[in-house]
Amino acid sequence: MQFKLYLKKFLLNFPGVKKISLSLTNDLPRIFMYHRFSEDGGIGVGQDSFSWQLGIIKKKFYPILLSEVFDSSGHKDAQGKPVVAITVDDGYLDFFTIAYPLLTEHGIPATFFTTVDFINQKSWFWFDKLKFVIQKTECESILISCLEYRHKLILTDNLSKESAWHSLADYCLSLPESEKDIFVEIVARYFKVSIPQCPPVEFSPVSWEQLSQMSVAGIEIGSHSLSHPVLSALDAGTIMKEILESKEIIEKKLQRQVKTIAYPFGGAKDYNNQVIREVKRSGYSVAVVAHGGLPSLETPYVLPRLGSSNDKFDFLWKIYGMEYILMIIRLKIAKIRSF
Repeated sequence: MQFKLYLKKFLLNFPGVKKISLSLTNDLPRIFMYHRFSEDGGIGVGQDSFSWQLGIIKKKFYPILLSEVFDSSGHKDAQGKPVVAITVDDGYLDFFTIAYPLLTEHGIPATFFTTVDFINQKSWFWFDKLKFVIQKTECESILISCLEYRHKLILTDNLSKESAWHSLADYCLSLPESEKDIFVEIVARYFKVSIPQCPPVEFSPVSWEQLSQMSVAGIEIGSHSLSHPVLSALDAGTIMKEILESKEIIEKKLQRQVKTIAYPFGGAKDYNNQVIREVKRSGYSVAVVAHGGLPSLETPYVLPRLGSSNDKFDFLWKIYGMEYILMIIRLKIAKIRSF
């Protein structure tokens, strides 16, 4: 890990490397994926880091909405700048309170994917409930035996709590949708924590009024399904409901066409051909995943994204196209080996 960081710093600071990298990847759009924002960077991307990233984008690149990626000529404007699309998943309130004012200040558009049941406060995310339980428990260690999950969890510091959350969340993700909340409730009883019906402030969604305000101001509102399930694990009727009804509800509420969708979780196993077919039938023009890859005009319904963080070197590495160059090299090596 340290070697990779050193290599990134060395190449980014080496004269001419960023310019060469840009020229080699000029036609590839940079589509960044965000989830959470905070004032100090303790949750998601901090406001200072995000403002700095927006400054780089505004100065060196051409920011557009996600739905415009396939409308742009060769993915660059008249000055030859590569396009950048900022996308934000889930529908948290911190997008409105922290990210949106900074986007407005810099004059940069973004696409905001919203989970309809979350916005309607019918439910909140099971993975956030697990975080809440771990935050609130007074237990320092506990042996959990639930369904097929049997682990002793240590909760003595932030690192061990993060590890416990990953362990619980990874198992919960493997469960059928009908069992996820049951598992979380059982875990909460083990930890002696009561889960509120509505999310606490730190896990709160935006409101429809706030979405309407942002939509009028130029933020593109996309769908992130009704309830944030693993779409590939659902039957055909439920897939259609999650994809089509979420689109129709957002369009009715905001009186604007919904062109984009982000697959919940977005891993390679979280969507399939049936999901993609339903996205097409429902009238979306672009669908994004949560894993990396080389974006292509031939795959608008499986569009990869670049992850985000507070790491300046990681952001520069990705936005200047060096991540893409590594992908291209790996593909060429794999092709040579296949002969």
